[in-house]
Amino acid sequence: DERSVGESKAKCVCAFLQELNDAVRAKYVEESPEALIETNPLFFAQFTLVIATQ
Repeated sequence: DERSVGESKAKCVCAFLQELNDAVRAKYVEESPEALIETNPLFFAQFTLVIATQ
């Protein structure tokens, strides 16, 4: 989608997932997984699915 050019991949994926399925509760974090694990090791425990990109 041309409107997404230059936007955060995480933000766009969340928007598209919610557009496809209203029941999706998506949120995105623009922080490195390493930093999250170091500062909050249980951060990922709250999710059933995690999608990561570079």
